[in-house]
Order: sequence, then C-alpha cells, then structure tokens
Amino acid sequence: MNKMGGTISVTSEVGKGSTFVVELPFEMGAAPEKSKKEEADKENSIHGLNLMLVEDNKLNAEVAEILLEDEGAIITMVNDGQQKLSQRYL
Repeated sequence: MNKMGGTISVTSEVGKGSTFVVELPFEMGAAPEKSKKEEADKENSIHGLNLMLVEDNKLNAEVAEILLEDEGAIITMVNDGQQKLSQRYL
C-alpha cells in the first residue's frame, strides 16, 4: 500500500460491525484514441445507402430488411431480380 501512496483505515463497533476504507490515489489518464476498428467501421457504414434486397423467401427477406434498416440502409425489396429489372430499376 505504501508503494502506491494509499491508506487503509478500519473502525469497528461491537455489535454493529466494521468499516474498512481503502484509498488509492490515481491520476486520470488521457482519453483513449479511437481505435482503428472504430474508424474502419465508420468508413464501412451502410447508413444512408439505397439497397435493393432480392430474396424469394419471405422470412429471410423480413429478417434481412430489419437488419439492414437497423444499420441505416434504405431498402427496396423485391421477390426476384427479374421482377425489378422489368421495372427498369438499376
């Protein structure tokens, strides 16, 4: 404890219990820099992108739509690629 510059104190009362106080002085460190992963995640974000989701399985389509919208993508859903191409969507 002495090497860390701290103190320990104890007070005790019969029938009431004991109180232990440990004090260790620490300096606040600098805020951590953004990690490379955080920066890469921001660069690889799909937030605001317009995406066409082509899925013929209704349950899969619903799950994928929810996951993509939760990430901020704007989704256009079709049952198959031919359906949307016939509407001239590119």
